[in-house]
Amino acid sequence: PDWKYTNINDLLLARNGTPYVYLPKEGSCYSDHIIRASIKPQINRRFVQYCLQESISSVVVDSVSLATWSASLWNTQTIPWPPKIEQSRIADFLDGECAKIDAVIEQTRASIEEYQKLKQSVITEAVTKGICKNRPMKGSNIEWIGKTSEDANIIRLKHFAYMKGRIGWQGLRAEDFTDVGPFCVTGTDFVDGKVDWNSCYHVSEERYEMDKFIQLKDGDLLITKDGTIGKLAKINNLPGKACLNSHLLIIRPLEQKFTNEYLYYVLSSDIFWNYYKRASVGTIMESVSQETMGEFSFPVYPIEQQIKIVEYLNKKCNSIDSIIKAKEEAISNLKEYRQSLIYEAVTGKVEINC
Repeated sequence: PDWKYTNINDLLLARNGTPYVYLPKEGSCYSDHIIRASIKPQINRRFVQYCLQESISSVVVDSVSLATWSASLWNTQTIPWPPKIEQSRIADFLDGECAKIDAVIEQTRASIEEYQKLKQSVITEAVTKGICKNRPMKGSNIEWIGKTSEDANIIRLKHFAYMKGRIGWQGLRAEDFTDVGPFCVTGTDFVDGKVDWNSCYHVSEERYEMDKFIQLKDGDLLITKDGTIGKLAKINNLPGKACLNSHLLIIRPLEQKFTNEYLYYVLSSDIFWNYYKRASVGTIMESVSQETMGEFSFPVYPIEQQIKIVEYLNKKCNSIDSIIKAKEEAISNLKEYRQSLIYEAVTGKVEINC
């Protein structure tokens, strides 16, 4: 890009992702994707930053596309105009209060990461060691698995599972998607391990019948093999005919060696990610092929024990997910409070004594 450099009184607006107004250091570089505003010396730059950040939030809430946020739109923004000494007092107040709020948000985010690690650890331990205490362990002789419970057997996925994906697009184009007809599932439809059928594309009956190998059944497990690799969804209560879009793989047990509910947790565990890392060593691996998935080896237990492991993990993971959700809601509330505080401070609706 054609880089440009800032002056001491500049503000920058980043439009990619969530827009934000930055206070750059003099001589910082920026690209054409950044909007620059030069603030007059008699105006407090930090006060203007808070005013514009509040304005951005209002516009985004009103669903104005970020792509339309241009210099001309910037120029239409109006801000309060108290004396400069008052601007400085407000900016100092907001610096302190927002720093406190941001610290709590970061602590909460760190706590969420710890709970996510705990969840991963609980899943990995259950599928490798089982859920009964003090079981004898044995070496699996497989690097990505390590030790397992003595009553676990190691199997390779391709020997006991049906796996199919859409071969290319098979001529499927954007205009082939319809408002009605069989569902066509994509990875973006996966939400919390399930398919959000309301967000799915539809295709015609003819398109659905083109490939019987990728028609979905109740109980199927889907995994994304490109893009966001390893995203999972279990198919329960199929609402009608459905098939796969590209970049997905159906996994369906062929024999009574495992249930897909159990495999869902195996593929969510460190076992699968350790395997993926080793399989991709020395390559820029941005996808998981059907062949690579088929070579994946993992521990299995008798079906009755798998059912107990799934019940145990459902309970444990639901409990952890509830905690994570509560913390995510707390972060959302803190962000709303932060924005409300900025609005009330810059508009003079809150008295500042400092």
